[in-house]
Amino acid sequence: MLSTHDHGRRRPGRVAGLAAVICFVMAIAASCTTVIQGTATYGTGMKSDAPPSTLKITDSDGGKIDQLAANSLDDIMSFWKDQFGQDFGKTMKPLAGGIYSYTSDQSKQVPCVGNAKEAAGNAFYCPSGDLVAYDRDFLGSLAKQYGSFLVTLVFAHEFGHAIQARVGEPSNKTIVVETQADCFAGVFVKQATKGTPHFKITSKELDSVLAGYLLFSDAPGGTSAGSNSHGSGFDRISAFQDGFSGGAKTCTSQFNNQRVFTEIPYQSANDQAQKGNQPYGDTAPGANKEFNAFFKVLLQPSGKSWKDLSVQSTDNGSPACNSKKQSDQVFYCQKDMTVYYADKSVTKQAYDKYGDFAVYELLGIPFAEAALDNLGTKAQGAERLSQAICLTGAFAETPSDVRSPARAP
Repeated sequence: MLSTHDHGRRRPGRVAGLAAVICFVMAIAASCTTVIQGTATYGTGMKSDAPPSTLKITDSDGGKIDQLAANSLDDIMSFWKDQFGQDFGKTMKPLAGGIYSYTSDQSKQVPCVGNAKEAAGNAFYCPSGDLVAYDRDFLGSLAKQYGSFLVTLVFAHEFGHAIQARVGEPSNKTIVVETQADCFAGVFVKQATKGTPHFKITSKELDSVLAGYLLFSDAPGGTSAGSNSHGSGFDRISAFQDGFSGGAKTCTSQFNNQRVFTEIPYQSANDQAQKGNQPYGDTAPGANKEFNAFFKVLLQPSGKSWKDLSVQSTDNGSPACNSKKQSDQVFYCQKDMTVYYADKSVTKQAYDKYGDFAVYELLGIPFAEAALDNLGTKAQGAERLSQAICLTGAFAETPSDVRSPARAP
């Protein structure tokens, strides 16, 4: 999954930080801004009535994980066998070296790696052997913690490297190669939402699986130029989305040395000590300033004016809005032009777990709600929430000197 190039073979690096993920889930309510803290339920996407694949797995123990691997790779390879000619104009050659299952404590050597201990906690594609191999104990742990379809997604990424071996890698930069494999994974998963022989995953299940996929992102403070850089969470999920939405041709046209990545190295010892975050006390005031500046600029072409909002903590009790007492933990009150947020129970916990931009994300959605009001948007419920999240994403994509000129150095 995480890999380096070593004398013509790809050997994934060990996945770091397999701690339990606590998600802040946006619940779709009438206000569209309720925030509930909880543990995600991860999807399986497996069809209960599908016959098990008979795909050969070398050194299989005949267990559930090897069967899951067979089901996953059978569907992935069958999909690309049909799709490859349409996208690349030639026949997809099958894996010459096959598929291998292993455990880190076995005495038998692992293809392309050698000592099984060196291959612990990995799933990888090996170009020199044109094969896929995986630590079944590791994948079993992933399936148990985050749902079995995350294992399928891992294989979809690894088979993306097999596609590269057949059409050529897009760059000599690891981050471009790895995110293009994420893109190819997105192409297959789009098909899985429609249905493959063994899988049909719902949008709700896919959202939770992608939350687990974030485990494979680079740690903060990395650089896109690194020899083992794979991308931040933004980089990897956006690459997946490119394939999911645009297909394989997007994966070949959009991934090269000109692609922009979001990894930014730490700038100082203090920056590293803060893990790249601004102090928590500065996040709400900072979000207030930047979102007001951003939406003022955003609404100008539409001829709509933006009136600055204020932000206020609700820790001393949630105020009434429109004569109604509010139970939501983050919300926009149009009457007094204020974004309210539960400091200790929501934004501080989001900051502690995910960093400063988690606070910006949480506060950005009610700011976007105000923008949608200004634009006269009629959408409600899930559609309106999606639009608000999209506007928050537009803020994240916009350079800071554009969205808030006063902040530019």
